[in-house]
Amino acid sequence: MSNSAYGSPLLIKADDSVTRLQQIPLSRAASTAVYDEAWLQDLVYRHPEVLPIAEIDDIYQDLVPVCRELNTPAGPVDVLYVTRTGRLIVVEAKLWRNPEARRKVVGQVLDYAKEFSRFSYETLDARVQQARRVEGQRGEPTQLFAVAKTRFPELEEHRFNDALTRSLQRGEFLLLIVGDGIREGVGAITAFLEGHGTLHFTFGLVEMAIYRMPDGGQLVQPRVLAQSAILRRIIVSVEGPRAVVDDDAREEEEATSAEDPGVSASVLQVREQFSSFWGEFLAKFEPRLQDKGQVL
Repeated sequence: MSNSAYGSPLLIKADDSVTRLQQIPLSRAASTAVYDEAWLQDLVYRHPEVLPIAEIDDIYQDLVPVCRELNTPAGPVDVLYVTRTGRLIVVEAKLWRNPEARRKVVGQVLDYAKEFSRFSYETLDARVQQARRVEGQRGEPTQLFAVAKTRFPELEEHRFNDALTRSLQRGEFLLLIVGDGIREGVGAITAFLEGHGTLHFTFGLVEMAIYRMPDGGQLVQPRVLAQSAILRRIIVSVEGPRAVVDDDAREEEEATSAEDPGVSASVLQVREQFSSFWGEFLAKFEPRLQDKGQVL
């Protein structure tokens, strides 16, 4: 029995006959032979359109699959995409059979975000090329820009590289955990994120519900289970022992403050609060994020 809040799809044929589709329980032992995390990873990599990106954050649309198993100091990223505008989407594919995976998955994706924010464009490009060579797709480009240009021929290299460099520096990533449904303990992820809407990345939980079709095929139904709500995109950069806060609305705020000096004081106060919070947060959790065996 599924714990999903969604109903089961109905297949209504031309003769008005109705078939209720049965959900395939991805987490049960019987499904292990067919449905595992590698299967789920391959599904979202080959069919990025299955991810409901617009429901989570529409600035991350126009996905280009880049590679699987990209190496980082925090471990291999399951699936990496880039957008036409030079933003990264990181996917961690998890089936919740393993209780240990449920406890560690949040720390894992946060580790990925931390490592990517330290990459230069050249570092990222080199790791992408390495991952794509391992995949061994003959005739396919390996360089990051070349991969993006295959999907969007109008791209200009210097503009794309500059945009991606800015995204890396600012930590503008979309982090997705894609699995077979939310389970105990995972709800705390969004509770934390919603309580701290100043996070510089966007986060989403996506369920991939799989249903068995009468002809033996499969119906894949993606569902956004939870997402972080970002009303204003705040950028947190780490410079030595302190956190520096910036945001995309700076120019608009400065223009407004010229008319209303009170706005400028308010903005500075908010930024100071954000800097203080993130400085304390990073000091507290940095050792735990470095320890790959630590359960968050």
